Amino acid sequence: MRRLLLLLLLAAVTHAAETYLVAAGVDQYDRPDISSLKYAVADVRAVADAFRAGGVPERNIRVFTSDQADRFALPTKPNLLAALQDVRGRAVGDDTLVFMFSGHGIQKGDEPYLLTVDSNRELLEETALPMRLVNEALRGFQGRNVLFVIDACRNDPNAGRSDSDAVLTDGMARGVRPLFTGQAGQPVPAAALLLACDVGQRAYEWPDEGHGAFTTYLLRGLAGEAKAEDGTVPVSRLAGYVVKEVSAWAERARKAQTPRFEAPGDADFVLLRVPDQTAPTLPVGSAGLPAGWPAYLEQWRDQMPKGLRYRIRAKDNMPQVLIPAGEFLMGSPDRQGESDEHPQQRVYVSAFWMDQHEVTVGQYKQFCQVTGKSMASGNSNDAHPVVNVSWEDADAYAKWAGGSLPTEAQWEKAARGGTTTAYYWGDQWDAKLANGSEGGPGKTTPVGAYAPNAYGLFDMCGNVWSWCQDAYDSGWYAKMPSRDPCNAETQGARVLRGGSWGVDATGTRVALRNWYDPAGRGGDYGFRAVGPAGGAP
Repeated sequence: MRRLLLLLLLAAVTHAAETYLVAAGVDQYDRPDISSLKYAVADVRAVADAFRAGGVPERNIRVFTSDQADRFALPTKPNLLAALQDVRGRAVGDDTLVFMFSGHGIQKGDEPYLLTVDSNRELLEETALPMRLVNEALRGFQGRNVLFVIDACRNDPNAGRSDSDAVLTDGMARGVRPLFTGQAGQPVPAAALLLACDVGQRAYEWPDEGHGAFTTYLLRGLAGEAKAEDGTVPVSRLAGYVVKEVSAWAERARKAQTPRFEAPGDADFVLLRVPDQTAPTLPVGSAGLPAGWPAYLEQWRDQMPKGLRYRIRAKDNMPQVLIPAGEFLMGSPDRQGESDEHPQQRVYVSAFWMDQHEVTVGQYKQFCQVTGKSMASGNSNDAHPVVNVSWEDADAYAKWAGGSLPTEAQWEKAARGGTTTAYYWGDQWDAKLANGSEGGPGKTTPVGAYAPNAYGLFDMCGNVWSWCQDAYDSGWYAKMPSRDPCNAETQGARVLRGGSWGVDATGTRVALRNWYDPAGRGGDYGFRAVGPAGGAP
């Protein structure tokens, strides 16, 4: 018996605190009388990606979204309660639970409900999720900390009135608070609440970001904007950052939205640790640029977009930018662009690292020296993008560097930089912003010769075409999946994007698609690579 007690004591002492995430997002409801939302699913998926990047293991993350084919992955009342009960049974010691809900909320009498995907407004108690049951499912929680993140105050849930204000009521705000009582011999968990807006306000969407404004800044805070000096993200710092930034955004947009944070006393706890994504050492400069920032981009040091994360890839000293997860509109609107750019689709892309510029002649020479490949002709200036490389060459380089060629969806999301226009600066061609045949020098220019886009990426329009991972299919947009699409066919032509110094303004549009044989080469064909978020540089 003493040995058993000793083993239990040792297990308790050596248990490392863990974080659990249960997240639910509902865009489309089963019943037509409940209005749909645009970004609830994208919001919770991106938050889950942020927790993964912050070191939370996949076994501790449960995400339920309304677009799932698996009925056990749908945000229904039984699924959510079962997930919460599972965490209750696993959490111990200093463990933390984060429960996030993004969708509609409604109040009936004194009872607040979260509208799950199959909710029936005439049978709320039977179908929707009352906050009373959320708290009951966590009764006896043995962990130390709980955070509820509730974004249920967006649009009016009545179908046909989705643009109407659905302001947060005081009863709803009080009803979604996490409530715990101490168990015998156990401390009461520290329970905090973060709401997307305050009483009397609505939580707004931010179409350019593909998220709600609240989640946009929540993600930025989790990615490092709210981190402490030790690299952790405490809930108090995260909440303070989100309240400040969303309030400032709302003021600029002439709206009223101030997130609301409640925590007992001075309770504070760590949600995750922001990974060190820079190489080889510490970030420097006002934009958080990494040490080792290349001299050829020095002119842009003070003009790099703020709030992004950068790193240097060790293999070839390539600067990279972390492109955040989220949705964007891929392709061209009706009656615009070419036929293979339709139908325009809303696509979700997971976070990834992208080369800040095309692979240069100098970088490709290193690759050739190591691998024994022959240097292609027409490449004399080390500062210019390498050209005359086939898709096969580009794919081999990307793998050698530890990554891959970008998918079409990754490339277009990165190129747009949050915009929906023909070019990442607007709808009109501007020869001062990119290298094309109209007003250009008639040849390649050094990387970094033109200003970067909103993601800090150079030459996403013009200079050289960029090989993508996808096989080309003119009808791909009509059948591609809505999450991380890639046409993985192994036969046929491969996609090229971005235009070049040799094509006119039409050919350098962000949405335009080109293709060529994977073994073919061109004097204006180049490439850049990508890597998974959180991966080693």
